[in-house]
Amino acid sequence: MSDYLTISNSNEFIRIPAEDLVYIASEGNYSDIYNCQGDCRTVTLQLGILEEMIHQKIHNHEVFARIGKRLIVNLNFIYYINPTKKTAHPVGLPHLQIQFGSVQGGFEKAEGLLRK
Repeated sequence: MSDYLTISNSNEFIRIPAEDLVYIASEGNYSDIYNCQGDCRTVTLQLGILEEMIHQKIHNHEVFARIGKRLIVNLNFIYYINPTKKTAHPVGLPHLQIQFGSVQGGFEKAEGLLRK
């Protein structure tokens, strides 16, 4: 196992250190990968495939939690959760906001994981 999430296709090669991966938000076959510098990279992969890649390639994969159908979150980055707005904010990235939205039980699951 490595400490990088690597994704490649015919057009690009992406290598993200696990400790820099904040969250992944998915919409169908496309997923947006956000790092701790606030950069976003869109890839043509479903969230389930990325989840498998994280489990297979990243040594400390337990810090990544699948929250509903559209979100994988690195719990090490979450420092603030707003229960009313159902949002979370990553450490050091005040301009990024993780929206749990209408994810059935997603917010509660994230909150429960963070309380452990």
